[in-house]
Amino acid sequence: MSSNITGLVGPGIPVMHYICTAVEKLNIAFVHLCIRNLETNKERKQMNIFERRVYRRILGPVYNNEKENWRILTNKEIYAIVKKLTITETVRLNRLCWFGHVQGMEENKIPKRVFYMNLGTTSLRGRPRNR
Repeated sequence: MSSNITGLVGPGIPVMHYICTAVEKLNIAFVHLCIRNLETNKERKQMNIFERRVYRRILGPVYNNEKENWRILTNKEIYAIVKKLTITETVRLNRLCWFGHVQGMEENKIPKRVFYMNLGTTSLRGRPRNR
């Protein structure tokens, strides 16, 4: 992939339009993949790494004129080009929206009752014990 952003990807499709469309589809796919909890810092970090890896694949390498070689984009350059929230930020915002939606519900609605339900049990982490 060349460093010229003004080139064409297909018949009459500018590169930036192609990249923006791919990034938008990627964000939608990420939100659907991240429905499960991203509770630990390790999981958030792994998800951000995966997201940047996909963006690097979409955006491709850039040509460095000073050193006359190709290089990959840095994290800051990726976020400057994409100009979107990270997937962990998107998931947090969606959870906050859902929380506000549940708070506005009547007390007898099932989602609100489930949200405040106390299961009373905890599960052990790791491998199950031998009997």
